[in-house]
Parts: sequence; C-alpha cells; structure tokens
Amino acid sequence: MPRRSTLFALGVLLGAASCANKTEQATRQAWNSAVRDTGEDDKGGPGRDSAGKGGDDESGHRSWEEIAGSIERIGETLASGVATVDFAEVAEGLCGRSTEPIDQEGTLVYNCDPEPLILLDDEPVMVELDDSGVVSFIATNISEEESATFLEQARSRLANLCAETWTGIPADAENAHEEFYTCPMASGTVIAVGRFPRDLDANQWHFSLVVLGPG
Repeated sequence: MPRRSTLFALGVLLGAASCANKTEQATRQAWNSAVRDTGEDDKGGPGRDSAGKGGDDESGHRSWEEIAGSIERIGETLASGVATVDFAEVAEGLCGRSTEPIDQEGTLVYNCDPEPLILLDDEPVMVELDDSGVVSFIATNISEEESATFLEQARSRLANLCAETWTGIPADAENAHEEFYTCPMASGTVIAVGRFPRDLDANQWHFSLVVLGPG
C-alpha cells in the first residue's frame, strides 16, 4: 500500500502554521495529497475482498464506540511524544494481530484489515499508521450518501474527545465536493475527518479519519 510522507506533512502543517487562514489552506492541501495517495485501486481497494461485509443494524454504533475508544487511547499514547511510542505494539492493538511494517522512504507504515472487523453500516474500515505519529481509519469506494453519513457520525460521536469544536476547512473551486474538519484533543493530538469523491460518475467516495500526534 505505497505512500506516506504526505501524512507526516499534514501533521507538521497542523502544528507549525501560525496564521489560522494559512493553517486551513495548508492543512487541506496536505490532506488532499495524503488521502488520495493511498495506493488503492478503483475496484474496492486492498482488503475489501478479504474483509467482506456483515454485521447488523447496530454495527455502526458498536464500531464508532470502538473507534472512539481507540482514538482516546491513541491520544494518550501519542501525548507522551512520538519518539517514546512503540508503533508495532499500537499496530498490533488496532489490527488484532502482529503486522509487519513497510519501509517507505524511511517511514515505517503498518496497514491492515483489523480483526475483528471494524464495520460502519456494514462497510469495512481499514487501519493504517506510521511511526511519524499518524493513525488512519479509512473507508474507500463507498457511496456519496455513505460518506456523508460517516462524516456526520464521526463529528457527532467523537465530539466529546475534542477540546474545542470542530473547525471546517472551506472547500475551493478545485475541491468543491470535498469536506474536511479538524479538532484538537486535550492531549494536543489532532483529529481530522474528511470525505471526497474518487469518481463522481461512478458514485465512488472516500472517507478518512486521521489522528495526528502533537507537534
């Protein structure tokens, strides 16, 4: 699943830009690069066949509880400083098994279909993290309606983890269909959620929830 330095750039830009407007612009640009460069194909992405679908009408609720709990623990872990974190252990906890990292330009990247599955309305969610302090929960090639639902659910169900209200990053002409929000946690960790179309004609959208370590 080739990619990576762009997500590290997202974290740097979130912490380093001093002007709010410049931060919003830089964050959106970095987000665009990061979530588009996932190495997924247009036929379901990695892990879709093995993950499959399942669950019941309550699966979204249970999955959001699991994701919220994971984010809270990740925030506490990253708050101590990225250099102190055992990312292999974090990956094993999120994936439910030991996961071998891929070295991408000096950054160790872990990705998996977690066991047991994380499902949002029967759609499988992939997990990816790297040792720069970035953790991602990704649903790819979903419909526009599903991506909008997941974004609304994320902002609602994760709001209690935010030290401040969600900040929306305005769309521009080039990315008119994109939605992107961030909020800081009390630990200094940042939560970012967003969606964008991969193929409007085919109604294929991408949803990502990204957690960034402080600084």
